[in-house]
Amino acid sequence: MKHDPVFRIPRCPVPSLRPGDPLDISAYESFFLRYADDECASCPRAPSPMRLKLEHTMRVLAYTRIIAREEGLAPLAARACLLAALLHDIARFEQYRIWGTFRDQASCDHAALGEELLRGGCVLDGEPDIRGCVLAAVGAHNRRDLPQGMAPLARLAAGVVRDADRIDIMRVIRDHLDGRTSGTPDVVVPFPDDPALFSPEVIRSVLEKRACSYAELKSANDFRLLAAGWFYLMGCPASRRICAGEGCATALIEGLPAPYAEARDQLLSDIRTAGQAV
Repeated sequence: MKHDPVFRIPRCPVPSLRPGDPLDISAYESFFLRYADDECASCPRAPSPMRLKLEHTMRVLAYTRIIAREEGLAPLAARACLLAALLHDIARFEQYRIWGTFRDQASCDHAALGEELLRGGCVLDGEPDIRGCVLAAVGAHNRRDLPQGMAPLARLAAGVVRDADRIDIMRVIRDHLDGRTSGTPDVVVPFPDDPALFSPEVIRSVLEKRACSYAELKSANDFRLLAAGWFYLMGCPASRRICAGEGCATALIEGLPAPYAEARDQLLSDIRTAGQAV
């Protein structure tokens, strides 16, 4: 008999009162670290993939702090972005515990599950002004396009988190494709590493600086170009500067073969320009 998964709703050991500094979310960070430790300790599977997701979350939070500061966001808006960044992948632990994978197609929509878990718990009960926006940002952060009708603050938080998330995912993809994280299941590139295979639609989407469906991908090289092309989808100038400075987008595509030459060269040029911006 098939049973519905049993989800562990995160309860709230965080204070209901905000600190004097709205950018201080240390109480939430402590909660998240305890929650992750509990999930790792109770998971019957090898906990290393969960640890990788924890490390990813903390890097996304760090990038979000930089973006919020460089973009000069108002304190309440910056706080919403930081909380959304910290909590954006909270469902990854349940996803791996239950299904043993981080592939949404083989398990669940981790963003939607994250929003559901947070709505069912009390983690954000001390944030009445921004709770709904943080929840909406968590639930939408993995969408190809953000939903129409999102509140302005929710859209801002989702956009900043998407930028920070993509910056770090570029690094993860680079490390995986370059063999630096061989054997880790947190990144799956289900496309053949065959230089003879390429997708004109992926190339066209980068030349036109727009999103492209994963369904159009034919090879690992397509995946490299698509991921680096996220540079064009970043909404904040600070995000593009950080992306350029990290060098992961450049590393993904600088060795791409002839069919990608036009898109590769255009993207490399635009990344260099962003890196030189003050």
